[in-house]
Amino acid sequence: CPRKGRSGWMVLAAAATSLTWLLVAPEGSPLAFGGAREPEDKVERAKKLLLKADAVFFDVDSTVVTTEGIDLIGKCFGIMKEISELTHKAMNGNVKFQDAMAQRLQLIADHGMTKESLEKC
Repeated sequence: CPRKGRSGWMVLAAAATSLTWLLVAPEGSPLAFGGAREPEDKVERAKKLLLKADAVFFDVDSTVVTTEGIDLIGKCFGIMKEISELTHKAMNGNVKFQDAMAQRLQLIADHGMTKESLEKC
């Protein structure tokens, strides 16, 4: 289950190629999938989530751009190898995108991710 990192950020990630929406939010949050109720219209739900999210990440890595941005963020925190391994597992289908994203974000959060440290990155 996705967890909120130490930074307290909620992160909305959109996989550009599959148009799959994922919200990493605290368990029990009405914003998380499986929350209090499921909206009927997925497009309207996505719009509402985008407006409520603290940060938004679009997964266009290795599609629109040739690099893996989250791997480069991992480099800033001294964990590029670990992040890259999770990225490759997800890209090879060994780990679900949602699980790999949650694990990578948690790993970065555990290594000091804050708004200030990301801005310096």
